[in-house]
Amino acid sequence: MANNLLSYDQTEYKGSEIWEKYFDWQIPSTSERRDYDTAFMEFLKISLSRPRDIQHILKILQTLMKKNNMGNSETFSFNIYKSDEFQNQYSEYFLSSLKDQLSFYYSKEDFVYFRKFFAFFNQPQFSFDEYLVAYDKYTKYFEENSKSLPAFVDDPRKFLQLLYDCNIISVVEGNGQFFHFSYREKDATNVAPEVLYGPEYSYRFHYGLYKKNNMGRF
Repeated sequence: MANNLLSYDQTEYKGSEIWEKYFDWQIPSTSERRDYDTAFMEFLKISLSRPRDIQHILKILQTLMKKNNMGNSETFSFNIYKSDEFQNQYSEYFLSSLKDQLSFYYSKEDFVYFRKFFAFFNQPQFSFDEYLVAYDKYTKYFEENSKSLPAFVDDPRKFLQLLYDCNIISVVEGNGQFFHFSYREKDATNVAPEVLYGPEYSYRFHYGLYKKNNMGRF
């Protein structure tokens, strides 16, 4: 799908080479297996690997390129991608998608309270013990503001499972070598993957949430 979008109305470049043509980015990789990441790898990192996510990334980039008088450029600007404006817009899109997903089960008011949870973290990655500390602060917020505890927060493990089900968090295994997202773990024999616990695991918020929840940049 992404190749088709980029190849529209031109015949010179096809397949994977079209990414090298329009995205000549070489992003330093954190993996020991390669020296750099491509733009497409970067887009998969900040998305849920859905076609509409990639389409929206390209749409924001195109809009901002035109806004910055770069509409005639033959390549997409990495500086535009790393700009606050792009990251804010994409993070807003990611949160809106999350809101739509949760709206099947919870009210708009519930989602407002749901977002309060992110305020109890200073870093995007955390251990289970750190999660429990934040969870306790979160539940006290409801007590201190004379609000009844929403059903989705009535148990810490149940709430962590919800965060995992919604791909808000990944499970980090070992020394950051493996990242488990619910959408990646699902298959015909495992339609509802369970969040993992144990001293060898930690957790990290999805990159798409960073900018709008004051967790830094992706």
